[in-house]
Amino acid sequence: MGPEAGGRGGPAPSRLLGPAPAAWPRPGRLAPPRPALRARACPRARIRIGKHGRRLGAGSRGQPLAAAVRRAAGGGLHAGPAPGSRAGAGGPRGAGLAVLRRPGALRAGKEYGKADKRWLYFDPTIVSLEILTVVLDGGLALLLIYAIVREKYYRHFVQIALCVCELYGGWMTFFPDWLLGSPNLNTSHWLYFWVYLVFFNGVWVLIPGLLLWQSWVELKRMHHRGANVRKKVR
Repeated sequence: MGPEAGGRGGPAPSRLLGPAPAAWPRPGRLAPPRPALRARACPRARIRIGKHGRRLGAGSRGQPLAAAVRRAAGGGLHAGPAPGSRAGAGGPRGAGLAVLRRPGALRAGKEYGKADKRWLYFDPTIVSLEILTVVLDGGLALLLIYAIVREKYYRHFVQIALCVCELYGGWMTFFPDWLLGSPNLNTSHWLYFWVYLVFFNGVWVLIPGLLLWQSWVELKRMHHRGANVRKKVR
């Protein structure tokens, strides 16, 4: 028996219970505020926890571990997916670029994406062709309008170049997917197949084809006219 045991064996109660009872929260009083968590790194999850339990970096162990860390931090941690992970498990490559879309700005593209899934995750081939369409074909279209209004001699040259660009863009949009068995095209629904795919894209084939035919006829007529003039001169 020792003097700290109060006449009984074993260690003193203060050693078992920690600080003195005066430091504990009393009834009717609020508990002392929890000290702010300093920035530290979790080696297993590679998650940095900053002040007030906010996440500074996501780990790569998945959501279960992140949820465990969140519960340990008192619910103040907002852990997200691992770096490099895509939005939606099993989603197509490049799906993370979908966050770049503005609400309502590409509503037509999202609706068309029901027929062609490549428009939903910014397929590199589609994006490359659309950039070429906007920059090159847009400039050629403006130049063609000017040549038609002013009756310039290079009108049919620009018209042929523009039509060939449109037809080439349509070919490169669909033919690579056809070679793979059309995995991105929705051909099971009549609306998406006949209206979205066939009709809307057929317009971009029909109109350039008609303009090419017009240029062919006009160039042929000018050639015969020039040949007749040369014959008369001789």
